[in-house]
Amino acid sequence: MPTIPFVCQSCSARQVLDQAVSGAIPPCQACGGRLKLAEPVVFACVPCNLRSKPTKADPAQARPCPKCGAPFSLAPVAAMAETMRTEPPQAEAVFEDASVGRQSGLQAGDRFGRYVIERELARGGMGIVYIAAEPALKRKVALKVLIAGDGADTDSIRRFVREARAAGQLRHPAIIAVHDAGEVDGRHYFTMDLVDGRELGQLTAEGVSLREQVAIVRTVCDALQHAHEHGIVHRDLKPANIMVDRGGRPVVMDFGLAKDVSGNASFRSLSGMVAGTPAYMSPEQAKGLASEVDHRTDVYACGVILYELATGRRPFGGNTLFDTIRAVVSDEPQPPAKLSVEVDAALEAVILRCLEKDKAARYASARELGDDLGRWLDGHPVQARPVPQAVRAWRNVRRRPALLAGL
Repeated sequence: MPTIPFVCQSCSARQVLDQAVSGAIPPCQACGGRLKLAEPVVFACVPCNLRSKPTKADPAQARPCPKCGAPFSLAPVAAMAETMRTEPPQAEAVFEDASVGRQSGLQAGDRFGRYVIERELARGGMGIVYIAAEPALKRKVALKVLIAGDGADTDSIRRFVREARAAGQLRHPAIIAVHDAGEVDGRHYFTMDLVDGRELGQLTAEGVSLREQVAIVRTVCDALQHAHEHGIVHRDLKPANIMVDRGGRPVVMDFGLAKDVSGNASFRSLSGMVAGTPAYMSPEQAKGLASEVDHRTDVYACGVILYELATGRRPFGGNTLFDTIRAVVSDEPQPPAKLSVEVDAALEAVILRCLEKDKAARYASARELGDDLGRWLDGHPVQARPVPQAVRAWRNVRRRPALLAGL
């Protein structure tokens, strides 16, 4: 059974608990002092499948699930994935089972349909990606196989197929190309272009300038515009889902949470469903307003990415999932120009327009955002206008009824 390590704040004694719930942490067995986390954990609500990012937040503070109100439990980081998805309760496949792992894992030299496995490339919460050779066409592809194999539940299969179908409908140089999809021995798979590059978030550490990174996001906007024109909203745009190849070309990937807004019933989202990665969610996503999610949700995510590239931090965050969602819905972002000397007033105005809580106040399309980024890159005036600090302060107060009543 996974255990949670703690350390006493008074005597520094170490202690482990098999089960831990926020707000109900027992005292130190040695001295009765208060325990704190010895390493990052994930705060999770198992019934709702909600979870935070790894954190060492105070475990003694009760943190309720925003959906059911139950206190969050603590879980080891290794047992949880970063991308958060909540839907009405359904049976979930348990991937930790050793037999399931053997069914899903493929080794170098194994044949999978017409593909020959070379090596494992990446592993996520839903699928394993391999570098595979396709001898008939003498090429290499990225082969993604549903991790649960023939033990996958209906929802996992639906999301996996959605990813292949969404990307497969699109033809754009900055969107991952899907070549093939199907089943082999009951295991769902699809193949994609093999991108030789790195994630967008790694560019700053490599010394790539902010201007070059903004130019990359501008190209991403072109790709998003293409997807939106075909009725596809990505819904999980973040640096980890944007690869940059050796030539500096971005490639948007991972359409597993894509929403089809063209009326295709096979992509229909449920009301009350929250999908995405918390820090990159738009307010309408964080509230679970599936009917309100449209192309401007991706525009918001672009704003979060630009903010992070420019300042080295995300505009909203928290020690737990609940704290992050509350900040996304209620807080105003700190002006990025106060955090980075590279951000001038024009770029700040562009970023903050993307991050407007009211989607009607954001850029009307990804193309409009891309055009404004182009103006900034060319040294021309941008269309975005700064919002006075007094207005932003009033918005913060207005979203806090208790504080407003006190004033």
